Amino acid sequence: MPPPEHDEGRPLAGAATNVNITDLHSIEDAEPTFQPMPELAPEEYEALKADITANGIIVPVVVDQHGRVLDGHNRKAIAVELGIECPVAVREVTDDDDAIDLAVTLNCARRHLSREQVREVIANEIERRPDDSDRAIARRVGCSPSTVAMVRALAAGRAQVSNLDSGPAAGRPVAAEPVKQRRRPLPDAYRDNAYRLEKVVTSLSNLHEDDRFTRNRDSIQHFGAYYVARAANELLKMLDELGIDRHQYDGDSE
Repeated sequence: MPPPEHDEGRPLAGAATNVNITDLHSIEDAEPTFQPMPELAPEEYEALKADITANGIIVPVVVDQHGRVLDGHNRKAIAVELGIECPVAVREVTDDDDAIDLAVTLNCARRHLSREQVREVIANEIERRPDDSDRAIARRVGCSPSTVAMVRALAAGRAQVSNLDSGPAAGRPVAAEPVKQRRRPLPDAYRDNAYRLEKVVTSLSNLHEDDRFTRNRDSIQHFGAYYVARAANELLKMLDELGIDRHQYDGDSE
């Protein structure tokens, strides 16, 4: 992965230096801490601890000029737990917001996150910096702008649904108790819906290739982005669960 654009012109304020256990405790107590990443699973933490026990800490813990950890919370915690020295590098930041930006960039460039974890980080960034462009958030997180746009559209759609659901219920007709029916075999239902989906995808693809698509992009995005993004999100999750590579059938006409 190439160096994040956010880091251009932001050199280390000196080479990494080993910090003894006493100084590590003082770094640990610095507030506030900046940890934009999901917590490691217990087995991931133990695997990291075993590696550090065997090989020491190779990647320095990054702190700002105030001693607040920006990257390496788990490495620092393990160093304290094991009572070993730890390499520390200092980055200059202008304020807390700049510190969080840098923490997101450094952590996302290093951590191997699942698709769902990446989307969680993106959603947090959208909530923290709603006025930032999709491209700016994508640079920090290390993903594509289209992924940020999809997460933003899904969040906006959920907010709209939430607003509708929270309205007054007076006057709404009470739905009749549904009649229980025997369900179709799931493979049959899946196959039929997949055929219907192929027709919808073909229709959308034809619209995308229409010469009027570009100049009507804003209107299309306003009215249809949520539904397309939600469909893409659900389909990607289904492919993951089925163990299917989404590029496996690229170019197939069937």
